[in-house]
Amino acid sequence: MKLSINLHSISDEYGFEKSVDVYKAAGFDAIDYSLMRMVYDNDPMNGENYRELALDARRFVEEKGMTINQTHAPFGFKPEQWDNEALFESVVLPRTARSIEISGLLGADVVVVHPIHHTPYQGHEEEVFEQYGVFSPTHSSRRKSECEDRC
Repeated sequence: MKLSINLHSISDEYGFEKSVDVYKAAGFDAIDYSLMRMVYDNDPMNGENYRELALDARRFVEEKGMTINQTHAPFGFKPEQWDNEALFESVVLPRTARSIEISGLLGADVVVVHPIHHTPYQGHEEEVFEQYGVFSPTHSSRRKSECEDRC
């Protein structure tokens, strides 16, 4: 069993590298890497060099003898970004998709995608499934040939 901890809890105060060092010294084996800051336009993971940043983070963690076993996709978007179809398609979906790509670059086995957060879940299940179903390889918006072998 690996002991993992969410990096987000202290990284604002200590920064990425110091936080990893603190958790390694405390005996943790793995990092739960937060991509929640991607809700902000100025987050480096929204920039052009996000792949390089992700690979650098992975290398640093692995050099410490740890892994990034899990990530959290961004989910603190403003309600108007969820409710406005144009903003949802131009901000929420692309950043969530990018966070999934980044998770792979980080070496994570799991990406936690939080559903709609500004509305109670109960009674909105269909809306949640409709919005997040686009990430499924079997979603109707994908060409059948894209997932024939996997679906």
